[in-house]
Amino acid sequence: MFKKILIIRIGNIGDVLFVTPVIRKLRKVFGKAQIDILTSPQAKVIVEKNPYLNNIFVYRKFHKIGRWFKKRKLSRALLRNKYDLCVVFESNLEYTRFAYEIAPDALRIGVDSEFAINFLHKAKEFSYSRHAIENYLDVVSKLLNIKLLDDDYNMDFFFEEDLKGRDLSGEKGKGFFIVHSSCSSYLPSKGWEIEKFARVSRYLINRGFSVFVTGAVSDKEPKLLLEELKNEKNIYSFIGKSLHEAACLIKQAKGVVCLDTGILHIGRALNKPLVCLFGPSDPNHTGPIGPGIYKTIRKDFNCGPCQYFAGYKKEQKGKCMDAKITPCMNAIEAEEAIKSLEAIIDG
Repeated sequence: MFKKILIIRIGNIGDVLFVTPVIRKLRKVFGKAQIDILTSPQAKVIVEKNPYLNNIFVYRKFHKIGRWFKKRKLSRALLRNKYDLCVVFESNLEYTRFAYEIAPDALRIGVDSEFAINFLHKAKEFSYSRHAIENYLDVVSKLLNIKLLDDDYNMDFFFEEDLKGRDLSGEKGKGFFIVHSSCSSYLPSKGWEIEKFARVSRYLINRGFSVFVTGAVSDKEPKLLLEELKNEKNIYSFIGKSLHEAACLIKQAKGVVCLDTGILHIGRALNKPLVCLFGPSDPNHTGPIGPGIYKTIRKDFNCGPCQYFAGYKKEQKGKCMDAKITPCMNAIEAEEAIKSLEAIIDG
């Protein structure tokens, strides 16, 4: 029986949401054990109110002044906990070696990689042909010989439900949909044409719904979409809000139209109807999973999905981005998204 467990997942919003089923199930199996997580600054908000966790530690890249001192301070804090189980959902050298440094006496298990043999006691292959959640559950289930892998793939996102006291659920006619056109500056290959997002938004308006456009202040796509829709009624900007505020909005929405980004995974965690567009990534690996109302759209190109292979045809990837919108995303027509929305609205 393990008394102190550390989970390591340094990633973005979706990456960390994918391990929340593991956290919930470990809590059920190990009861009163101390369960901590080491995660990234941007994903901390996903787990900071998770009742199944005891402590949250943040791993920064430590590239700035004082790098060694800051990393050493974090290492000492983790070493003091004397973990007896460390689960590493990472495959690169930096994180697997750090696991060895902070949990030297623990049973260390995780994702198999070329570095795992040096730092982990047990490791299991991560398959890109199956969903990430299934992979994570399989790692823990098989390596610890406990039953975790079942049909419960629900993700957990706990947050303060407060939109400054506003209940928007019935305020805008039939209700509202969220259109999230942002693809983040570090994943431009997932972007879709703004004009197509505008056509989808106009369809929703014509059906009597309002549209909230979401995104970060630094994202150009939502601003371009608002400019495209400036003459339309019932279009509202929700740009620059916190993740908790965005989650509150999603919870009250009728549904979400988005790309393969964090908003997709939050919408799935909140069990909202989704229309999600995929190109270089595979919905079978990072898309919605389990029972629910959602539509995924992806065109099958011979070169894809290419997102998971950093060295795959780099020259060809560069050519794909020359047109700003990759061919696999450009192949998705607005009418396909509208048809999916129609099925959700009328079905």
